[in-house]
Amino acid sequence: MTEDEWLAGPDPGQLLPFLHGRLSPRKLRLLGVACCRALGPLLPDEADRTAITIAEQYADGQVSRKALQRAHEEADEARYHISRSDEESVLAWPPPDVTRLASWGDEEFARSRRELISLARWFVFIVIDPGLANLRVFPQHPYLPYRRFVSPFTVWDVAGNPFRPTPHDPAWLTADVTALARGIYEQRAFDRAPILADALQDAGCEDEGVLDHLRGGGSHARGCWAVDLVLGKE
Repeated sequence: MTEDEWLAGPDPGQLLPFLHGRLSPRKLRLLGVACCRALGPLLPDEADRTAITIAEQYADGQVSRKALQRAHEEADEARYHISRSDEESVLAWPPPDVTRLASWGDEEFARSRRELISLARWFVFIVIDPGLANLRVFPQHPYLPYRRFVSPFTVWDVAGNPFRPTPHDPAWLTADVTALARGIYEQRAFDRAPILADALQDAGCEDEGVLDHLRGGGSHARGCWAVDLVLGKE
C-alpha cells in the first residue's frame, strides 16, 4: 500500500490489514473499542457494553487482566441467551456465517437485523479477548464486513499516517497543552480537540498533520494519535 492509497482508502477492509503488526497492543485494543462503541443499538445486552468499557480500561492499565477475563466470560455467557431488540428475537450464539454476510448488500442487511446484531456481538467478543489471540487477527480478518462496523476516520484517528512519522518537539508540551490533552482524554471530551490544536500552535507547533487532524471532522476516540502524541502514549 502507498501513502496515497492509505489517505484515500474509503474501505477499512483495505486499511486494517496494512496495520497488522504495526500497532501496539494498547492501540489495537483501543481501535477495536472505538469501533465497538460506534455499534450503539446493535449491542442490546449490558454485558457487552460493560465488557467494552473494561477492555478500554485494561488497555490503559486501569484494571487487571483478571477483571478483563471476568468481563470476557460474562459476555460469552450472555451470548448463549436470547435477547429482545426492536421486538425482534435475536439469537446471540452461534455467530452467523461471516463469509456469507460479508457479501451482503444494504437491502439484505436491512432485512436481517438479527444476523447483524449477532455479528456485532461476535465483533465485541474479539475485541475483549484478554489474550490478544483473537484481537491480533482483527486487522486482517478476511470476512468481517468492516465497512459496516469500522469508519475509515476511526482507523486514521488511532493509527495516524504510518508512512509519515510525526515530528515531536518537547517545546510544544507546555503545562497548558498537556493539561488540556489530559482533560480531553480522561473526560472523553474530544469536542475540545480544535482547542488543543490552537494551544499547540500557540506553543510553536506548525506541523500541519497534527493541527489538521485535531481540527478536522470525524469523531475522535481514546487512542487518537495526536492526543497520544501530547500525552506520550504508545
